Amino acid sequence: MLVLFDVNPAWQRTLTELEDAYPYQLADYPRRGDGIALFSKREPLRAQLRQLGPSNRKTMVAICADEDQEFTVIATHLFPPISARLSQVRDEQLQAVGELAAETAGPLLVMGDLNTSPWSPIFRQLARTSGLRDSRRGYGLQVTWTGARGGAVRTVSGE
Repeated sequence: MLVLFDVNPAWQRTLTELEDAYPYQLADYPRRGDGIALFSKREPLRAQLRQLGPSNRKTMVAICADEDQEFTVIATHLFPPISARLSQVRDEQLQAVGELAAETAGPLLVMGDLNTSPWSPIFRQLARTSGLRDSRRGYGLQVTWTGARGGAVRTVSGE
């Protein structure tokens, strides 16, 4: 499975080259360039794009199966906290992700660019609300947000 963030209509044409390797696709390619695309070698049992929190950015929620085990993937890209307003939006998005994760039964992977740090109170609240654990734990410091230059990926997974 491959999930890409910040996709736009120009990417859509190029990403068609992945169809042979990843025949199952669900994507949102908005003109503003903050889209999301899921590519999978196996057909998800269910997949949908959802709006979580006050943002119009979409979050991907997919129910997948690996042999006999079903699991849920929540993939999202939250706004960077570069202003008071965007920090508030990011916090509300993260709260909505945590609530969705808490309602989800079975194995769960929350992935994406959460634009937060492990010391952030809102990230700790996500872990408390959702019951997820930080996959970074035990692997040392892994910075996932570098400020105005962009960010990397933070993965949070269920027990």
